[in-house]
Formats: sequence, structure tokens, C-alpha cells
Amino acid sequence: MIGRFFKSLNYLFAGILLFTLMGCEPDRPLAPPDYIRGHKVYYGYCSGCHESGNKKVPNLREKRFFPDKTSDSRMLKSIRDGRGKMPPQGGMLQAEDLKEVIRYIRYLQRNDQKTEKGK
Repeated sequence: MIGRFFKSLNYLFAGILLFTLMGCEPDRPLAPPDYIRGHKVYYGYCSGCHESGNKKVPNLREKRFFPDKTSDSRMLKSIRDGRGKMPPQGGMLQAEDLKEVIRYIRYLQRNDQKTEKGK
């Protein structure tokens, strides 16, 4: 009888733990496999500020950051060296991470354009 009680408690505890952990991962769009590395870098280093809704921090999905207005090399320089109040990230990220996060930002921009055209 006591053994059954403890077994039930174990299941209850496991269920509560699982339910709690389900809420730990913030909502964010899934990335296709080719963009996973950039996705991880973006949500690890960029989105906290650039998707915060703070009017003083630009959202990188704005048209002024699209490739025809902001080149990849300019974006790379801004990420690596910092710009305005944005601290430099070059020392924290590998060259491949920098390249992949720009690819991911371009992916987000393309998807936003498709969504706007479909309205």
C-alpha cells in the first residue's frame, strides 16, 4: 500500500515537472534546417533587443535593413564592431556565426515580404 502511494507520488511529481518545463522555451518561429545555426545565434544574441518593441532599438525586419538598403557587409560590420548603443558582438561570435545570423535575418525578411504581398 505504501509502495503504491510513493509510486503515485513519483508519477505526480514527473507530471508536474514536465508541465513546468513545457513553459520554459520561449515562443519563437521554427527555422528550416538550413537556418538552425543562424536561428540560434539570432535568438541568443539579437532578438532580446531587436524584437523587444523598444522604439530606440530597430527591428531588423524593417525595410531599411533589407538587402537593397543595407548590404550584408554593412550589417556584418555593425554586428562585429557595434553601432550606436549596440555593443560589438565580434569577439563573442565566430565568423561562421556572423555569416549565418545574417543569412537568418535575410530569411526572416523574405518571409515578411511574402506575408505582406499575400495580404
